Amino acid sequence: FADTAADGQDSRPDQDSLGFAGATPAESWVSGTTSLGTPGAAHTDDLKVVNGIGPKMESILNGLGIVSWEQLAAFGEEDVAKVTAAIDTFPGRIERDRWVEQARELVVRFPNHEERPTRETFLNRSPGSANYR
Repeated sequence: FADTAADGQDSRPDQDSLGFAGATPAESWVSGTTSLGTPGAAHTDDLKVVNGIGPKMESILNGLGIVSWEQLAAFGEEDVAKVTAAIDTFPGRIERDRWVEQARELVVRFPNHEERPTRETFLNRSPGSANYR
């Protein structure tokens, strides 16, 4: 699943630069590939925790095989372009809503995928809520 830029270099960030190499063993979350050729995932997260992804968008992404925060966090420019083309009714959405950056922050904050929040429980853990941690 190489993601090469115009200069032939891999444009997908490495795990260390994502800031979650220590939290998640490099690429241990990967399982196969999606229908777009991006890395598949061995587990499922609630993508609606990412601001800008609602139930309809999550359903579209899941249909493409994008089911985890790590997948979003690992997107390089080519991956963003592929997904943007596949969700053509929402051009520019990934960049505008900062999905990749948000996903990277979530992976660092919640490194154990078995203990990750859903959208509902995440909102209850947000700053200002009684259950914030």
